[in-house]
Amino acid sequence: MPRQSDVLTGAFIPELIFNRGMKYEPGKVRENYSNDLERIQITTDRISAYDFGVGSIPHKGSALNGISEDWFEKTKDIVPNHIKKVLDPSVWLVHECKPYLVEVIVRGYLAGSAAANYAEGMRVKSGVQLPEGLKRNQKFDSPILTPTTKAARGKHDEDISREQVVEQGLVPADRWKEIEEVSLRLFERGTQLAKQNGLILVDTKYEYGVGPDGGLVLIDEIHTPDSSRFWHSNDYEPAMTEGRDPKQLSKEFLREWLKGQGFTGQEGQRLPVLPEEIINEVSTRYVDLYKQVTGREFERSKVPVRQRVLTALREAGYIKGKFVPIIAGSKSDAVHYSKITDRLEERSCPCKVFNYSAHKQAKQLLPLLEQLETSIEPIAFITVAGMSNALGGFVAGNMKDKRPVINCPPFDDLPAYQVDIHSSMRMPSDVPVATIVNPKNAADFAIIALEEAERLL
Repeated sequence: MPRQSDVLTGAFIPELIFNRGMKYEPGKVRENYSNDLERIQITTDRISAYDFGVGSIPHKGSALNGISEDWFEKTKDIVPNHIKKVLDPSVWLVHECKPYLVEVIVRGYLAGSAAANYAEGMRVKSGVQLPEGLKRNQKFDSPILTPTTKAARGKHDEDISREQVVEQGLVPADRWKEIEEVSLRLFERGTQLAKQNGLILVDTKYEYGVGPDGGLVLIDEIHTPDSSRFWHSNDYEPAMTEGRDPKQLSKEFLREWLKGQGFTGQEGQRLPVLPEEIINEVSTRYVDLYKQVTGREFERSKVPVRQRVLTALREAGYIKGKFVPIIAGSKSDAVHYSKITDRLEERSCPCKVFNYSAHKQAKQLLPLLEQLETSIEPIAFITVAGMSNALGGFVAGNMKDKRPVINCPPFDDLPAYQVDIHSSMRMPSDVPVATIVNPKNAADFAIIALEEAERLL
């Protein structure tokens, strides 16, 4: 039975953004951190269907990456791919590429959306003319290429013809010709290798970008159950004779289950919660496909995936593995909070000052807190505000997943000290906030809290 620690639902790491200056781009499945030269890709265990995130599946991310790594290695003679180094089963360091906003779908059989469209009378798919008289799941005389637009998260991809791809400036004409040739060669290689493992590569999606040298680079993933449909080859003929779909290894199983619950991604439909038996079944299918495609047993890590990811990034020198957001009510408190930042920097603890007033800028502060709360690396807040100090209580009170919050109010004289301490220590019930008036002590206490949180990972 998969453990909760086997699931990586997100990979927000504030240190990469606020201390290394990397751009953060969350995707349907992967979380990306990039600069001009390279990109850190963290593959979560989220799973999507009908262009919507529908849940998280244990082991999915590392199985998905492992399958892609195997295929990237087996196809690098056809086209370069973006991987520079594998840091962890769930973490890749890749070349920063400019992606083409087109998904290249290659189909060897009339299946999936193409079969559904055909049954409704459609005979042109992404500009490709389909012959009359085809049966569902029938093999095409030769594979067809049916591109789609690459929609933003939460949006639907749309069919587009090769002529429209060029006319709309999505890909230059000469590069598109290269993409078509490469995609068909990749599909042919995938078909051959899948056959050796008792599988049929039914259809798949490829994504490309422009590499550092201006050349074509294969990005994202290749021949995984998220991007491809596989059938068991020994079940194909019996299925065609019996008029049913062949047994398959892909996430189509999940799509069919969602469809049976009345969800196909249409507006107004309610997204069902995945029951435990469906989650376990999908997880098993990903692990089985990994074994069948790569020929290797899938190694289930005994280390929680979040800890693995942080350890990999720390060992590669990208993070320290802890972070202290300092929320200050005013820039006028800079003299005080600079003593905190100096102490944290002295002890090699990453931090960042954010200026927000709990009284005047509560609405602006809330989105930051919501984002920071999703951090997979340990964080401890230090709040700096005087007088009627509500900042620490505001931060702690808006944390669903409780994080350490330390009040460190500034003061200049005894009367101010008495007011600040009084307001800082009178927190509402169930809003635990520590109060430490010495800036260095506050910084040291935050580090102790972070070390304990890291130990408990």
